[in-house]
Amino acid sequence: MANSFAFVISKNTYPDAFQANLIGVDQGTRIVYSATDTLTSQSVLYADSRLTQPIYGDPTLWIGAQLLTDDAVKYPISINGSGAIEIGYNTTTTTAAPTTTTTTSGVSSYAFMAYGGASPIDACTRVNPMITVYANTLSLNIGVDLYMDAGLTTPYNRSLYGEYLSIYFQAQDQVCTMGGALGFIITDYTAC
Repeated sequence: MANSFAFVISKNTYPDAFQANLIGVDQGTRIVYSATDTLTSQSVLYADSRLTQPIYGDPTLWIGAQLLTDDAVKYPISINGSGAIEIGYNTTTTTAAPTTTTTTSGVSSYAFMAYGGASPIDACTRVNPMITVYANTLSLNIGVDLYMDAGLTTPYNRSLYGEYLSIYFQAQDQVCTMGGALGFIITDYTAC
């Protein structure tokens, strides 16, 4: 019999890693199992502790996951149709010593799914493909810088993706005006 580690996952799904991380397992849960106590992109979650029944999902939806024996170990995850896991950014994991924590990157960053556009209507109606942008805060607002990478080194490219971005925050889709000298700062936003 294989050793397994129990995880609690949310019953609800979320449109992005940010919400899955923020709400996590607070709105209903179910128990799943993994071969390790740390989730990575190589991990597979199973419906049974014998690790025989893989869990499959929709890669466009996110769920919260938490190690059953340590509620400090939390992940926003997405599971694709073949069972592969994608881990959201800024997750906290525990190594072999339960008091040691690390982050997935040296810089704390948060991922947001966004749709760019040349006009607010283009961004809100999502005429262009979804992109992922990153910030150093969970609280998007005027003055926040957006980046194209989790390390926060490549600023959002307004000329490539558009002056306006549709991003879900403050409980609704918002259209943000991207400005500043280099065009990667939220200078204004309004509901879509």
